[in-house]
Amino acid sequence: MHFYTFISSKKLSTKIGLMLCSVHIIFSIYILTYVIEWSKNGQWQFAWIFPFFVDLPISIFYVFIMSLPFKNINFSFLPYPICGLRDFLLPAFFVTIIGSLWYFYLPRLISNFIRFVKLKLARHCYQNGQSE
Repeated sequence: MHFYTFISSKKLSTKIGLMLCSVHIIFSIYILTYVIEWSKNGQWQFAWIFPFFVDLPISIFYVFIMSLPFKNINFSFLPYPICGLRDFLLPAFFVTIIGSLWYFYLPRLISNFIRFVKLKLARHCYQNGQSE
């Protein structure tokens, strides 16, 4: 019985993860098109702020990477907003790929944590019930 509930919870968490990942990819594509479309505006870099609050645990790693001292490499064969590694390509990678993977694995992490807590509680109750 317990193995079947583990399999069904794994399938359910995968389905929820796929749904969240799909929504996040659509959101990321919207942000990317917004940044490319409004790149002539001087404040287009502020478009990355909202996705980093949405992807908060992963964003901490991104802030750490961006705090490292490296030059902004420009790929001159690409059009303006896309050519900057530090301004466009790295944030786009984190928002689109890493953020979507985070939302795919988040339901599985939550279900594994709940299963771990249930096992600990069951083990604790079983040991306390035997000692009396």
